[in-house]
Amino acid sequence: MFDKVFKKLHAEASNDVVENHRKHPRRENDRCAMLFGDTLIPVRDWSMGGALLDTDERLFSEGQNMDFTLKFQTGNALRDLHHQGQVVRRANGRIALQFSPLSTDKEREFMNVMEHCIADEFARSQATA
Repeated sequence: MFDKVFKKLHAEASNDVVENHRKHPRRENDRCAMLFGDTLIPVRDWSMGGALLDTDERLFSEGQNMDFTLKFQTGNALRDLHHQGQVVRRANGRIALQFSPLSTDKEREFMNVMEHCIADEFARSQATA
């Protein structure tokens, strides 16, 4: 009986760990926000492919293209990344933004910021140890 229910739900009757199918790992502990025009929105998590933002989803529509600036605080510095993306999901006080494909130079900028965020996260962990 349960097998039929699981098949209908397309679920597996297993406790096995499900693999993550994301192209890029999510970063949740970085101090960053996204600037759209004059509006600064907190970033819940981000990756090289997109970001999840805490905001009023009613202000955005799925498929909406946007220019934005990601603002990162690493150490005592603020780092800005300018890019474009598209709203792919919106619900429950959040929107998901998929970044436009990254050029080689833009990917290098993102990687540089990510390295600074990792170093900053490590420094914070050592300060509390």
